[in-house]
Amino acid sequence: MMFRRAKWAGAAALTGALVMAAPAIAAPGWTAVTIPSTGNNVSLLGASARTNTDAWAAGTGASGGLIEHWNGTTWSIVPSPTPGAYPELSGVVGRSASDVYAVGTNLPSVSGGPEQALILRWNGTAWSADSNGVFGGALAAAATFPGAASEWAVGRGSGNQGLVLSHS
Repeated sequence: MMFRRAKWAGAAALTGALVMAAPAIAAPGWTAVTIPSTGNNVSLLGASARTNTDAWAAGTGASGGLIEHWNGTTWSIVPSPTPGAYPELSGVVGRSASDVYAVGTNLPSVSGGPEQALILRWNGTAWSADSNGVFGGALAAAATFPGAASEWAVGRGSGNQGLVLSHS
């Protein structure tokens, strides 16, 4: 039984590698853009662009949440708070240059504890925590649009139930 699982896991990994290569062949015009080096184990999981000179990417780096900004020419790492023990970001969205939200999950301490939904806010100058752990679970994505009166975040709440948050 163990051999069969290992065999299929290897096939799935190989299939995943082949699937990953296909979009580059099938979608001409896509190119890899250089991002600042942040070490190993980096994943950018969410991106949002308001204009061609104001885009954000969020994910997880070696030391927790990672946020990068595109100014039309280059990507740069923007320092962000790392509340709790293991912050991970998975989505980012902005409705103006001074109103951007990044969402994800966090553990309250290195000893663990229940997952907490994590929301960070950019005010045009700096990122700050916009949630206080009151919502259990993990946020996966956020949505809004320029001029909107509210933002939305979705994910998994405590008890593995769907979670939708609205902010205005």
